[in-house]
This record gives sequence, C-alpha cells and structure tokens, in this order.
Amino acid sequence: MIYKTTILALLFSFVAVSISVAADIKLESEIPLAQGSFPYFEKAKLGQPKVFWNLLNEGTTCLPLIIEGQQVDFIYHARKTKYSVVMHKCKLGKLVGDTLEMADAPKGAVYGYPEPESYLLSKVANKWILSEVVLPGYNGFAYDSFCDDYVAYWAFVKELYHAYVYDIKKKKLVFSKEIGPENFGTDDPWLFGQPKWDKSCQAVEFPENFLLKVKLTVGINNK
Repeated sequence: MIYKTTILALLFSFVAVSISVAADIKLESEIPLAQGSFPYFEKAKLGQPKVFWNLLNEGTTCLPLIIEGQQVDFIYHARKTKYSVVMHKCKLGKLVGDTLEMADAPKGAVYGYPEPESYLLSKVANKWILSEVVLPGYNGFAYDSFCDDYVAYWAFVKELYHAYVYDIKKKKLVFSKEIGPENFGTDDPWLFGQPKWDKSCQAVEFPENFLLKVKLTVGINNK
C-alpha cells in the first residue's frame, strides 16, 4: 500500500499525508526498517543506518527517511495503521563541556536519543516534515496503540494521567478514566506499558502499572 499525498486532518490540525485505505487493516503492525526502498510513500527510501548514542539508551539504530531526494528525519521504528504510517524518530543532541557520554560509543556513532512520541509525515510549505501526533492530552508517556478507527493511549490532563481511547474518524473520546497524578521520578517513556487491542478492535486492555493497580479492559461501543 502506498501512502498518497492527499489531505487527511483526522489526527492533525494541519495537512498530513494519508493512505489508500484497505478495508482489512485493523490492528497496527510493525514495519521492518532496512536501507533501501520504503514503499509506504511515493518516491521514498531509507538511507544508511547510523547509531544514536547516549549513556541512558546506549545505541539506537536510526535510518534517514528520504522522500523525493529530501532527507526528512531519522527514524528507528514505524507502524502501519489504517490511516497512516506512524513513526518514531531519533533526535540529535548537543554535548556541553568535557563528558564521558560517548566514551564507549561505536565508531561513527552520533550523540542523540530515540524520541518516544509518535510522528506522521506531513508537507508544510513544500517541505516534508515529521509532525507529532495531535491528540487530547498527548504527551511523552502516551505509548499509543492504534486499531481500526481507534487509538488507545495514556493522556496527561490537568496534572493527572488518564487512560484514553480516541475515535479518529469521529474525532472524539470514547473512553476516559483518571488513573492518578504525576508522582514518579523517572523519564522512562515506556513506564505505563502499551495498551493491547483484541483482533476485532472492540476491546483494549490497559496494563497494570504503578498508578493503575489492576489492568483495565475497555469494551468499545461503535454504534
């Protein structure tokens, strides 16, 4: 399936790239990343891998996404969903002063880190960019999971975390549950665990974590 450069404003407040929708796509699926053709977008390929290194994450293999000859960004993970390819990108960092941060880095590595937020491809002023997903309460701990017309994620609203299920097509929340305040001392973006959908996309399980003491299973009424 090739993602075409048509307008889709379901997840965004700006013009984004959409796809030719296949009726049988429900659960998101991981896309293997390797140098060469990237057939999910027109005139797209992945360039030579580069290791992004820091002491926390150590090495993350990132590949440049190139479209129509333009290097858009480095990505390390991609998922195919009903509406688009959701990507996670790598960000270059800056080293300040003397540091041992790169002492054990492999040859050719650069200082940087993987970003946890999800991004979609968009075109702004004739330039391809990766833009962060725009959803209510979206944040670096969201750990989103897509299935059919829905996305389940951990939202942060008014200093509290919530379990959210959002209907992309109808542009509205279909489930919300408060789970607790921000009272943890970590920047681990995968702290809460990823919500897991059943194959029908009619139920999603939010895993047990330090705020949600018992796993939460949500049934979706799509009437």
